Amino acid sequence: MSTKVYGIDFSGSKYPGQKIWITEASLTDTPNQLLHIQDVSAVAELFSGTHRSDVLTELRELIRQSNNAVVGLDFPFSLSQSSVSAENWKEFLEEFANRFSDQDIDAYPGPYKSEGEPRRETDFRFGGQSPISPQVRYQVFYGLRDVLYPLVTDDAVRVLPMQSRDVTKPSVLEVYPAATFGAERLYRIGYKDNSEQSQRRRRVNAEGLQSHEKLSIEEDLVEKAIQSDDALDSVCAAFAVGRALREGLGCEQKLVEGQIYA
Repeated sequence: MSTKVYGIDFSGSKYPGQKIWITEASLTDTPNQLLHIQDVSAVAELFSGTHRSDVLTELRELIRQSNNAVVGLDFPFSLSQSSVSAENWKEFLEEFANRFSDQDIDAYPGPYKSEGEPRRETDFRFGGQSPISPQVRYQVFYGLRDVLYPLVTDDAVRVLPMQSRDVTKPSVLEVYPAATFGAERLYRIGYKDNSEQSQRRRRVNAEGLQSHEKLSIEEDLVEKAIQSDDALDSVCAAFAVGRALREGLGCEQKLVEGQIYA
């Protein structure tokens, strides 16, 4: 027996076929709990849709039908407590989706706007950016509204640790590849453009993960990850999920802000 794992590098871009990457893996239930990377693909290779709305529909279906898999998604699952009036995370998610149900990204952060760009406690701990910062606002807006909200509303998944785990359903975790690379003493920044230096750093990161005693990945997938920072981040997302499973996902916590698993 093993646990299916997905690491998903998410994007809110209009045509995300080459921006969203999915790493499929399995975590063995043997004593060493090795994570086997089985595939690394852009959604352009996996899905038929090209526009964001179609791609995110197919992404939801992949998660929905993944049985008891554990899925890592790399966008903030909530906002700073100072920006949120809801008393629990599920209430916040519903409020967020309803506020922006018929609006686009230009309306965000709307009522959640506050002075500066407030960060969550988990962002301070792991060096994450504010969920309303320009760098992640697209991921937050479309990730919360168009991915998590429909799945949670249908009770198709459990989002940890804000909901209790149900081993008959997919579990969804917030991951942050930069923090995971940092924890592994690899490059957490400077590997995301097309320069030769960035490609060298991607190679260091990819080979650093490959050399980890808890990871197994074929050379062709390592080379694929080196060619794209999004592909590499999806591998790192799966790696973070594997670590979270080995360390124990913990019990339900009544958090509004969410929690990064790095």
